[in-house]
Amino acid sequence: MLSSLKGLRTRTVAGVPTAAGLSVTLGSVSDDGTVFTPLAGATTTTDQNGHYLIPVTANFVPGPQYNVVVGPTNSPTLSSLVLALTTNISPVSQAARNILYTNSRALNKPISKLNSPQVLNFLNQATTVCSTLASSTSLDDAVTACTTAINNDPSSTATLKAISNVNTGYLDPTCLMPEFGEVGSTTVVRIKGYALAPAPSITENVINTPSVTATVTSTTANDLAVSFVIKPEAAPGYHFFTMRREDVGNPDQTAQIALFVRSKTDPPHLSAISPIFCVPKVTGDVIVSMTLTGLAFDVPGATIIFTPMVHIDVLQAYLVSPHQINAKFIVHDDVMPSDYLVAVRTASGTSEGATFTVKPPHEDTEVHPHLSSISPNSYTYTGKETGTVVLNVHFTASNIIHPHPYPFINVSDGFGAARNITATGFNSTLRLPLSFLASKPGSLSVTFMNDTTGQIFSNAVKFTIVDHSL
Repeated sequence: MLSSLKGLRTRTVAGVPTAAGLSVTLGSVSDDGTVFTPLAGATTTTDQNGHYLIPVTANFVPGPQYNVVVGPTNSPTLSSLVLALTTNISPVSQAARNILYTNSRALNKPISKLNSPQVLNFLNQATTVCSTLASSTSLDDAVTACTTAINNDPSSTATLKAISNVNTGYLDPTCLMPEFGEVGSTTVVRIKGYALAPAPSITENVINTPSVTATVTSTTANDLAVSFVIKPEAAPGYHFFTMRREDVGNPDQTAQIALFVRSKTDPPHLSAISPIFCVPKVTGDVIVSMTLTGLAFDVPGATIIFTPMVHIDVLQAYLVSPHQINAKFIVHDDVMPSDYLVAVRTASGTSEGATFTVKPPHEDTEVHPHLSSISPNSYTYTGKETGTVVLNVHFTASNIIHPHPYPFINVSDGFGAARNITATGFNSTLRLPLSFLASKPGSLSVTFMNDTTGQIFSNAVKFTIVDHSL
């Protein structure tokens, strides 16, 4: 059994010792419980006592949608639900996780919607039930024995049934984008989650007059647009809010969210970069286009820096908004494969760094994707269009690498994400701005990119603009 550094171990299965030197990773699990996605930087190794410690952010909230796994993330040895900041990993936790997720999928219940206190109660009951089991000769045998014991335990079965019957219609925000705003500004935040409609009220958790007010401007079941007005006197730091909705017959109609307020004199904040890696060539340089998102990028003198800045040169950085910079940089073929820190520097200071990985170089021998045709392969411009034309198209293609992060179609000023991907093609959209159509460009070249590094492009197929505007 493994345990976190800060907590006591739960009772383990007899004959299963602690283990040192094992990889432990924290990550999120898809709502059907089948896809594990590691959190950035959330991997460590157990010490000589089998303990581990994975740092998490201040706003990390444990829940059944998080797992901590031992071993390779695509085939872990053991895992556990993350229901508290002290999380032990054992055959018991593995068996309980398997039972819970199997039951959730059978009932089509989203993992993230399961009631955390009840799930924790289920795990504790499973631990008690399995503490009396005899020794097992292998981990697989131990997990099997625990699974049988839990399924045959009346109290565990009753708790599992109660979890399954939880009303999934209660107000449940899962994330804010962005999670921050500046003193003296108005920040529009998208709140994602479940059962968000009809719109709830959002009030700051203060006794006196709030320094941050929130107004919901649009609502769907899974998405709220909220305008946060942050007054000049608002104190930097986290501000906590209660979302509340009056709904007779459903008691779970409040939820808590937090918004981080930054001072205008604070250094910029870098929350994410995309892509997060590149593969240089053995011979020849690679140009990488990167999107950086965060806060306070609009202070004069914004630049992109790499640490160490050796054999990587920033070509340009374009300020899209206070929250986004689009940059291009060149990775030379003599760069050392390693992790590099990317940061934004302004007159107010330097942001925290985000990890960008340069992988070992490769020969240019990849199987490039191939486009055979596009349907439809033309658009007739009438001159009566009033805005951007969006066309649904189908590409016949081969050598498609999938799954891969967001394959894209690139065509002049428009692009669309690939969808319905099969071995023989995919669907997408082409966006043709009015100014582009009015220029009567004739034929376009359309290419397909197999990854987010901008390195593996297909051949081009022709798409024609037919001018009938005269």
